[in-house]
Amino acid sequence: MLAQTATQSYQQNSVTTADPLKLILMVYDRAIHGCQQKDLKMVGRAISELIRGLNMDAGEISWNLLSIYEYCGDLIRGGKYDEAMNILKELRDTWSNLKMVEKTNGR
Repeated sequence: MLAQTATQSYQQNSVTTADPLKLILMVYDRAIHGCQQKDLKMVGRAISELIRGLNMDAGEISWNLLSIYEYCGDLIRGGKYDEAMNILKELRDTWSNLKMVEKTNGR
């Protein structure tokens, strides 16, 4: 019980102290893990969180991401977890590369 409380506390602290890009990566990780577990609820929540995080005023990229997230949602509802996971992994890798570029540029 104490270990579970410590784990929950650590996870909460990780989320509240993470920069926005790290939070995006954490949500992708959750979605990918959900696909691996074939957990519709977990993946659905993660995709919903990704959608809520979109700034639709940012232009075409946000609308394109929305379409991709909705497509992934359709895939998981159809039981195609592996296909959704591949798309989510590719997107996660893209965000991760952006994180590395930020570090390289001293941000």
